[in-house]
This record gives sequence, structure tokens and C-alpha cells, in this order.
Amino acid sequence: MSNPTKYSGCKEATGKTNEAFELDFLPGKNSADSAKGNITQRCQNEIIYEEEVDFETALEKTGFGKFNIFLLLLSFPASCASTFDTASLPYVLPTASCDLNLTGYDRGLLNGAIYTGMLTSSFIWGSLSDTFGRQKLLAVGYLLDACFSIGASLSQSKWAMFAFKFLSGCAIAGPFSMIMTYMSEMFSKKYRDSIVLSSGIYMSLGGVIQPMIAIALIPKTMSWEILDGGIVICSWRIFLILSAVPALISGILTAFCVESPKFLLAKGNKTKALQTFQYMYSVNTGKPRETYPVKSLRNEVQTQNQRDNNSSSQSFVKTIGSAFTHPHLKHTFLCCGLQFLALNSLNTIRLWLPLLFHYIESIGGEPLNTCEAIARNDGPQPTDCSKVNLRLCYVFNN
Repeated sequence: MSNPTKYSGCKEATGKTNEAFELDFLPGKNSADSAKGNITQRCQNEIIYEEEVDFETALEKTGFGKFNIFLLLLSFPASCASTFDTASLPYVLPTASCDLNLTGYDRGLLNGAIYTGMLTSSFIWGSLSDTFGRQKLLAVGYLLDACFSIGASLSQSKWAMFAFKFLSGCAIAGPFSMIMTYMSEMFSKKYRDSIVLSSGIYMSLGGVIQPMIAIALIPKTMSWEILDGGIVICSWRIFLILSAVPALISGILTAFCVESPKFLLAKGNKTKALQTFQYMYSVNTGKPRETYPVKSLRNEVQTQNQRDNNSSSQSFVKTIGSAFTHPHLKHTFLCCGLQFLALNSLNTIRLWLPLLFHYIESIGGEPLNTCEAIARNDGPQPTDCSKVNLRLCYVFNN
């Protein structure tokens, strides 16, 4: 049997010679020639990968540290943003109905405005995220949502509020689902399930914090006039402004994040993906980027053929159309149907419970059922809004 080939000596990118090592390759299948390009160096007890490495291995080598903790902090306001957006109007409708003179039809219209916007733009956001990435769209989506939510809080008419809530729904539809994808692509398998679970906990926590703010703020009597009385700021409008804060914070923080390396790999940009991994590694460990042990990435998945010269707009239209053609059409309707059934009952109670409690409280001791109480409040609102009873309006309905 032939003697094995040995390699000794180790040199990192820093140029310093480190602990010597030996790699043995027997002739034949495991010879040095067949192993070319797959040799690893062990320097200072850390493996340096010279061969191409898959996404999961590269992500694992970035470690867990300050970068991941920053993302965990970011996921709290990001997860709360959609909850605050969709649940804010039900809490203010008892008082807003008086200020804006809303009928029952108007209240239903305003409650459904944000969901109409989300339904209108959800497919568009999905295609945009596959075309342009996650990080930039997250920042833009959250900041736009915050602006539209603040605009809704300052609206002096029901139609202006409807328009702003519709636009808010269009803006938050993308980040609502995209943030989960982004987080799962920035954490290794070891932590991924915990991150998804924590995002759900954050959403539930937001559903507890928001009614507490409503209980503390909305019943208070306060009013300011700006622009010579053109805009009147009262307690329920301040509550709507505060409900936009999680989206505003999320937009600012995501602007300082990096693009998902998995998306970059899917687009064939291995150099940029490697730079992202190096940055994550450096922030987590405090070491120079050059010491990141992975030197080359394997391009495992590509969302489009490298020979495809279609423009981004053509790819965008093609992506949307594929969801409604064979063989995806059946699965599209199945997923949408399941989501509809799951959320229909939840949102029926979630959106109307504060207002239903207000109706019940408004009838006093009269022997009326719920339907009769609703019918009584479906007409013109009282001119003195200070007489609106808010004692039972705010509940922990999340």
C-alpha cells in the first residue's frame, strides 16, 4: 500500500502562521488529487472551510451574539405592529362614532378598511419580496404604515379615515408576513423554532398591552386644536398615534439591518451573501470579518434561471400569475379558504366586542337583547360626546 500524502502548516487570512496540522490522504478514492478543493485547515482549534459551504453551515458559523439579540429586540415591535394596526379602531369607535357622527354602516366600513387594504396588496408584496428582497421592503412597509396610521388618527372625516386605514392595510400586509420569513433566514436551525415561537408570544403580548393603553388613555377628557381649529386632537386620536409607534420603531430599526443572505444566494449573489455572513460573524464574536471560517458559498437555490433576461416587472407578473394556474390553483384556494375560516370567527369577536359592550352599557337596565341594543345605537349619535359611557368598552380581546 502506498504511503499517504501529508500536508502540514497553517496560515490564516491575517498572514500569521498558526498551529501546524497534518491531513492524510490515501491514494485512490480519497487521494489528494480527488480531495482538491475540499481541504480544510485547522487553525487555532477553528476549522477554516476552503470548499463551498451550504447556507445552513455558513449561518451556523456566524454564532449567536449581539447581532441576534438586536434582531430579537426588533421582532417585538415588528410583531406588535400588525396587532396594533388591526385592533386600534375597535377601541376608539365608541367615542369616534360620536365625534365623526358614524352610523353602524360607517363603523363596519372603517373596521374593514385595513383588511381590504391587506387583501388588495398581499399578492403584490409577496412578489416584491421575491424580486427585491426583504430588508428594504420591511423598512419601507413599516414606515409607510406608521405614516398612514398617524394620518388616520388626524382625519376629521370618516372618508379620510377610511382612506388612510385602507392605505395602512396595504402597507402592513407585506411586513406582517415578511418579518417571519426574514427572522427565520437570519437564525440557524438551533434557534429558528424558538424565534418563530417568540414572535407569536410578542403578538399576544401586544394584544394585552394595547387594551391597557386604551383603558388608561381614551376615557380621559382632553382636547387640543391645531391649524386654527382645523384639526382637533383628543384622547382617542392620541391612542391611534400611539398605536402607530411599533410600526415606526420597526421601520427605523429595519433600515439598519442587512439583507437576508438566503435571498442573496437565491439570486446568485454569493459575494454579497458572504459579506453579510462575515458582518454577522464580526458583530456576534467581535472578531475581524476576515477570520470568518467560511471562504466560499454553495449556490443551492435560485429563484430564476440565470439565462432568463426578463425584466423585474415581467418576473413580478409571472410570479402572481403562477399562483392562479395549474398546478398551484388548487393549493391557492385551499390555503385561502383555511385562512378565511380560521380568521373569520376570531375577527368577528375581536373587532366588535368593545362596541358590543358599549351598546349593552348604553341601554342601562332596560330589558333589551343584544340585537335591540345594536339597533338603538344605529342612528344619529349624541351631540354631547362627554355623555358616552366607556366603562365596559375595553377588554382583553386578544
